[in-house]
Amino acid sequence: MRFLTAAGGLATGTIRLLGKERMHQRPIGDLLKALQMLGVSLSSEKNNDCPPLLVQGKGEIRGGKTEISGATSSQFLSALLLVAPVMKNGLTLSLKGDLVSRPYIDMTISLLNQWNIIVQKQEGVFSIAPQKIQSRVIQIEPDASSAMHIFSLALPSKGEISVKHFPKKGLQGDAQFLSVLEKMGARIEHSEEKTTVKMQQEIQPLKNIDLEDMPDAALNAIALSALARGKTKITGLQTLRHKECDRLEVMKQNLEKMGAKPKTTKDSFEIEGNPDILHGADIECYDDHRIAMSFAILGSKVSGVNILDPKCVEKTFPTFWEVFEECRA
Repeated sequence: MRFLTAAGGLATGTIRLLGKERMHQRPIGDLLKALQMLGVSLSSEKNNDCPPLLVQGKGEIRGGKTEISGATSSQFLSALLLVAPVMKNGLTLSLKGDLVSRPYIDMTISLLNQWNIIVQKQEGVFSIAPQKIQSRVIQIEPDASSAMHIFSLALPSKGEISVKHFPKKGLQGDAQFLSVLEKMGARIEHSEEKTTVKMQQEIQPLKNIDLEDMPDAALNAIALSALARGKTKITGLQTLRHKECDRLEVMKQNLEKMGAKPKTTKDSFEIEGNPDILHGADIECYDDHRIAMSFAILGSKVSGVNILDPKCVEKTFPTFWEVFEECRA
């Protein structure tokens, strides 16, 4: 939704961007204002700064100077950077406030650099000059966010799981979640062919940890922390309130169903882990793929965990349940 909103200004004619019902509750007003300052004609259909959106494409984007907040979603900034090289006057983008999920911006800039597009950064200002983009072949990293759901399964089983061709140093923030699994007691082994997570002890609590740079993988940390004896408090999770569902609230509700007593704030999740008190429950996913995959971790250890709407994983990982069963076997 965010990327197509920015790209829509390059089309000719009216485009309506709809999305699923939950998308109609996810604010996009900051991006709309930034694009309007660059000459794009677009609006929220219900005048509430949320989709559905109407974009009146003119075949080009004038470009120039604009500003945007970095506090809601890094995707707003990435969307602007990706179309900046073909803006008539280029882009000078001023960032307001702190930037969440910074690794995703680093990944966007690295991608642009592969096309010899230079992004200048100075004191919260990003600048890209107009230029012609040449076609080329690139190799894309494996999806770190999906891989972390699989790697995490090694911990409750005290087993080992390998993922082929996983980069030792990846651009994606969630790739760093392997270091979190190490903190929980796992051993990580890298080779050119594969990366392996091995677990031979009880899961260790994380105590206090900031996972702002890896928000998708953080749900795995929450699930694993319920199985770790001791206290874990995870901070930096403010963006999880605005995903496919309010992920902090849904994780809390489902864990309470299983017997745990977690606490949340606007940006943190706290739990006193104890696998002895956990029991089966029906897990509501609210059409959120990451809720389903994170509770699969608990379901691999606790009997009677029923994932409602298991097909929601098809958004990013259509074969998740097949891979899950292979690992469990």
